[in-house]
Amino acid sequence: MKNAPVWLTLPLPDGAVEVVLTRRERKSIGIAIRDGRVELIAHPRVGREQLLAVLHQRQHWIVNHVARQRHALQTRDDWSQVQLFGQPLPLHFIA
Repeated sequence: MKNAPVWLTLPLPDGAVEVVLTRRERKSIGIAIRDGRVELIAHPRVGREQLLAVLHQRQHWIVNHVARQRHALQTRDDWSQVQLFGQPLPLHFIA
């Protein structure tokens, strides 16, 4: 999905997120948060207006999941300190 074309950019309170559209045979419209993007999965005959309506209806869910994923990425990349028995333990890298 990283190379999938961006269908639209969805403005969110904590910053915009890209939405990619995947078309395949299915009965419902699916939403997934992957690689910092929203993936919208829908049947080829589902129109743009219906897709936008689903994004609007599920905006609260999208905001929460995008925020959680962004937070996880930020904390995962910080290796200057880890927790040991609930206490912060600074790390020093020696080459």
